[in-house]
Amino acid sequence: MLLRKQIGSLAATTVLTMALTACADRGDHGNLKTILSDLRQATVPRAATELQTSPVERTRSAATAVWSFRVPMQRNTYRGWVLANIDGHQVSCDTDTLLVVSRRVPGDVHRLEIRMTGGSPLGVQVSFRGMPD
Repeated sequence: MLLRKQIGSLAATTVLTMALTACADRGDHGNLKTILSDLRQATVPRAATELQTSPVERTRSAATAVWSFRVPMQRNTYRGWVLANIDGHQVSCDTDTLLVVSRRVPGDVHRLEIRMTGGSPLGVQVSFRGMPD
């Protein structure tokens, strides 16, 4: 009888854990998908060509994604366009070839490294990293 109660309790705990994990995963993936979509819109101008994206990579401590493209803009024009489109991000590095911005959201930090190479068209690679705060 005691063994049956323990097995029943273990089964209930396992089902509850699986249900909570499934809900958390579904919500997290949906939220990350929305965040990345918003960031791509804020960093990829309509005139961009050769857009390439990598799949999202997840570890216990971070989620990362990379996208790259070419855009017929000068570096300063593109930089200004990005800064006008990205809300709530703080600039932590701004050089001729690199712009790094980050933003704190409840429980997380989102960081974008935007590397710019070449002339016209400008080559751009954006690296996203989301990690717990």
